[in-house]
Amino acid sequence: MGSLPNLHDLGKENVYIGYKPTAALGHLCGGQGGYILSEHERNKILYRHSAHAKVAKTRSYGNEPNKVMLDEMTIEHMAGYSPISNRSARHLHQIRRKDSLSSSIGATSVRRLIGVMRSGPSQTQRGTHRTSHLNKNNLIANLILLCVSHLTITATYHPYLALQSSLSVWAMSDELISLDINVGSLFLAMGHFCASVACLLMLPLNHRINSNILLSIAYFCLTIHYIMNLYPVLYLMIPSIMIFGISLGLMVNAQISCLMIIAIKLTNIYRVNDEDDDVRNIRYTCLIRRTARAFKGAQDFGLIIGSLISAIIIFWTIGNSNIENMQSVNTTTTELICLKNSSMSSKVNCSASMIEETTNEDYVSFLDDIFETVEGTRLCGSQACPSRFTLSYNESLTKYYFSLLPLSSRQYLTGLYALLCAAATALILTGMNTLKLYFHQDGGEKPPMMASIRSIKEAFRDYRLQLMAPLMFFIGLEQAFIYSDFGKSYVVCTLGVYRLNLVYLAMGTLQSVAACTLSMLLRSIRRYYIVAVGFTFHSCLMLVLILWKPMEDDPALFFVISAAWGVCNAIWEMLSFTLLTNQYAIDRWEAAFAVTSFYRLFGIGIAFTFHGILCNYVKLYGLSFFMIAAVVTFTYLDVRLENIKKLKNISRL
Repeated sequence: MGSLPNLHDLGKENVYIGYKPTAALGHLCGGQGGYILSEHERNKILYRHSAHAKVAKTRSYGNEPNKVMLDEMTIEHMAGYSPISNRSARHLHQIRRKDSLSSSIGATSVRRLIGVMRSGPSQTQRGTHRTSHLNKNNLIANLILLCVSHLTITATYHPYLALQSSLSVWAMSDELISLDINVGSLFLAMGHFCASVACLLMLPLNHRINSNILLSIAYFCLTIHYIMNLYPVLYLMIPSIMIFGISLGLMVNAQISCLMIIAIKLTNIYRVNDEDDDVRNIRYTCLIRRTARAFKGAQDFGLIIGSLISAIIIFWTIGNSNIENMQSVNTTTTELICLKNSSMSSKVNCSASMIEETTNEDYVSFLDDIFETVEGTRLCGSQACPSRFTLSYNESLTKYYFSLLPLSSRQYLTGLYALLCAAATALILTGMNTLKLYFHQDGGEKPPMMASIRSIKEAFRDYRLQLMAPLMFFIGLEQAFIYSDFGKSYVVCTLGVYRLNLVYLAMGTLQSVAACTLSMLLRSIRRYYIVAVGFTFHSCLMLVLILWKPMEDDPALFFVISAAWGVCNAIWEMLSFTLLTNQYAIDRWEAAFAVTSFYRLFGIGIAFTFHGILCNYVKLYGLSFFMIAAVVTFTYLDVRLENIKKLKNISRL
């Protein structure tokens, strides 16, 4: 038994089958990272492919001479000769099908098919959770509502983070427990630790409850948190900060789910019949980036609007004349000075009559008690260490005194934040359509809880997420540092509390411009070039913060540093998000985003914990170390993924 004698003649007319290579992933839609072969390399690979096709048609297996390598056209010719040939053709089809499944190409095709079936664009799957059909206009309207609601939440979250972590505005001592000026950062550390755990434990809720309902629940919990801050005593602040952490973790998962579901549905609308899988995946990735660009823009504008409104409220409640001459002519500062004297001597009682008789006092003396002084000068900048100023309690001043800011400032700010969160909740409940995942991406026949636990375990074991962990942890550290330590030891110590939110206004403005620019540049520039630019800029900023002694004579430098820090923050966030969408846009994106959010929130909690323990220069050195570790691991990961992508593009040819 040898090879059939007429195989060569039958397949002669189809010796060369035209080959049409698929488009590389980074070539369409301007995606960066695509590898394009030269003309010489393409001709060489096509020549080897055609030569291999010629030999494979007539060459038999070495160990099994009865088996013959046949192509599709030869089998079709054999089927027309006789029933025996037809049966032989069917038998060879079965052999070919089994061989292809066991080969690397067949396995890759099966995995790609499973990924497409799991990703969500296919709507004819068994056991899926169907949703109502939404057209293009409805999906765009849902995206606008999501961005507007996120803008309002960001307008409350970032100013609250800055005021509470640096000055402990929402903290009040009572007759049993005395709190110090650093207790606000401890509350926020507790809340972000709770949020980091909640974003992992509440992942199964994304498959039981609609994403828009989860988002409205998170916003409503934030509203309750701000309402409880109207009377921020210890027995109310502990449950309030737990509610804040749970709502923050729930909000992170729900927002990502809404973005990805909207991108999936838009991909289904623009889908063309008989479209290649790679082209559909490219379109899916491009739509995710566009929706994420709008979402990030809303976040930056929320920081701008929230900082501006908070600065106006603080400026108005403190008083314009007090800001100009740095003296207190209202009763609030008089109460503060009286409280300070009462804490030094038990004989002094700050009654209402004594408050009215007290003359004008210098407001700067109260700031000197919060910060350490050297020869009458406050120690600001990198040499500043955490102070131990106690927020003393006096029953006669409970209705007057509240922390560093006046009582009216706290009330107006808290009421505004609660109102904005309530508006975002109503907007999501009344405006957004039902958004629900089609099915659990890695569930199979298992319950959602077990499938979520399994996906989270696999995400923690994924080498890509392990190499991204230092970058996400560093993002959390640097965000917490700019809000707590820079705001307190640089801005408030030198310029005063009324300019604190204006500094973050400058940061949000330049951060929005940098994020929009980088999202377009990353389509044509390699990521490791952007990493090098971000590393250089951020290293220079840390060096400035270590060596610079802040002075009141150059207030513009505070705004420049915060704006440049916003650019660096935009670089790190954009790099991490684009890499996640490139690697996990099709499969297992829920667990990937949840794990990376866990690292970021955990980093914020660690930074807030050490806010009242370590000096600023130690924190800056620690930030530098973690930044170097993040840059090295992320660059190694990016280069490794680029090499894998090049090998895949060559194998397709």
